[in-house]
Amino acid sequence: METKADIIEAILDLELEMFLNVPSDGENSCQHNPEGFKFHRRVQFSVWSQATLDNYRQDLIAARKNDENLMTVKYARMQGLLPCRNDNPLIDRLVRMKMGWQAEMLRRFPALLGRGRPLTGSEGDDPMTSFETYARCELETYSGGTLSRLYADMCAMRNRGINASEEIYRLQAEKSGFASLEEAEATMQRKTNA
Repeated sequence: METKADIIEAILDLELEMFLNVPSDGENSCQHNPEGFKFHRRVQFSVWSQATLDNYRQDLIAARKNDENLMTVKYARMQGLLPCRNDNPLIDRLVRMKMGWQAEMLRRFPALLGRGRPLTGSEGDDPMTSFETYARCELETYSGGTLSRLYADMCAMRNRGINASEEIYRLQAEKSGFASLEEAEATMQRKTNA
């Protein structure tokens, strides 16, 4: 019987194949670290239900059959090179939910998250794509079925008082050798103050 972990690994293989084939203007260091890519994607998918994961895997398989690279579409959207091609209203709802969770994490763990993506595109002259833009452009590559299942997953977490961003970062910290998010934050504060 296929497990959630099996489906995540299948997704990672499909995504990595697409990611490594995203055209770039120059040297993209992320493409030279496939294990790092898989690590970050694996923890993100850890909060999804098995049904949502399976639906997304089908999106990836269908895209590959149609010679469509969903990673290329996502990054082209992030750079403003393509118009929006998915106006499903669930995208706005999911972005708002994710933004709320991420804003809470930035307040609670400023040293740890302060080096990551800015929350919105209006935060100074930061050349890094904002969390909001990244989330929106990624969600636009999902099918209606995946968006519906993901929205149900996220609503269920919210209804149980769970912050999905916290779950993702907690797992990332633990997989990176920290006992907790709090320990990772304290370590980053010490490095910042040194």
